[in-house]
Amino acid sequence: MKYVMLFEQWLAERQPLLLEGGAAGHMMHPFDDTGLTFGDLKTMVTAGLSGNLTFSEDPTEKTDGQNVFATIQDGEVKFARNKTELKTPMTLSQFKDKFKDHPSPLVRDTFQFAADDLASQLIKLPISAQEDYFRDGLDFMNMELIYSLNPNVIHYDTNVIQFHGIKETDGQGNIIGDSRDPAAART
Repeated sequence: MKYVMLFEQWLAERQPLLLEGGAAGHMMHPFDDTGLTFGDLKTMVTAGLSGNLTFSEDPTEKTDGQNVFATIQDGEVKFARNKTELKTPMTLSQFKDKFKDHPSPLVRDTFQFAADDLASQLIKLPISAQEDYFRDGLDFMNMELIYSLNPNVIHYDTNVIQFHGIKETDGQGNIIGDSRDPAAART
């Protein structure tokens, strides 16, 4: 009982620990920022309703799917979901095997279908773009997978791979920067 009380005291003295989002981490909602005041929220809502929101970059919708990272390393599309896999990304077959026995066939399908699509399309990028964007497996596309048959919380009526940018790593699984330039370069 003494240890339970000590743990509860320790827990009460710390910020809540949020473990979601895999390697990408949690994409915050405004209410996740405990420093925002009611006045700050009111200003955001008022600006949004009047069409006066300004951003340093284009805003995106906060989507609700399953996160995945993809890269091209040694001429092959590879995948990651956590820090270990950012260090040693998985081949298409390894990634699909990771989900083959998942208790939810819909989660399995979400990752396996998207991985097949990404592997077949990313490898078609010009070699120069592969080198610029992925630096031979050091940098990763950060994406949200939305499969209409597998709603996370928000129910979508379409299937989407939502691109969140390129995450730069140090080769040890640590994210050291990110870029949205490739997403802005769409034609």
